[in-house]
Amino acid sequence: MNRQTEYLLTLIGAIFNALSAFVLIIITALAGIGISSQMNQTYDTDYYNTNYYDGSESALLIGVLIVVVIFLVATSIVGFIAAFKIKKGHSGWGIAVLVLGGLSITSIHGILWVIAGIMMLTRNGQINEGSDSITDDLTYLKKLYDEGIISTDEYEKKKKNGLIFKKGNLNRMSIVTATIIRYN
Repeated sequence: MNRQTEYLLTLIGAIFNALSAFVLIIITALAGIGISSQMNQTYDTDYYNTNYYDGSESALLIGVLIVVVIFLVATSIVGFIAAFKIKKGHSGWGIAVLVLGGLSITSIHGILWVIAGIMMLTRNGQINEGSDSITDDLTYLKKLYDEGIISTDEYEKKKKNGLIFKKGNLNRMSIVTATIIRYN
């Protein structure tokens, strides 16, 4: 089944996530430069009591920013891998994309990943209902005949009368019924 929509949503989410990581890397670097320039400067609050700015609060902020950057880079890498696996037809990556979206739900890329993950888990790839081609219908009819689901008489009758099966109209119950009738 063509998963072009899921591929594009996952890829766009990964791109937005990578851009967020890049912006946060720049912010962290600028904050680190600003903090290091203030380190060990004396602030005279009292003539006899000189305090030094040790930067412990700022170091905590930089540490949190670094952890967030590492998270964004890791999820970007997994997002790009998932996008290209989806493009190659690996439908099992829907759960991974949904988990990525759940971890990043407060951002636009997280929402895109949740949508792509839900689409991958809910869309089944068994039937292509958008086809109206007579050739596709005849191929499908031949497949039913080759698999023994319909008899030779039914196959010939359908071909002669021009009654073409629509793939979406043939459900499991009618296949089971046709099989039971054929063997009885």
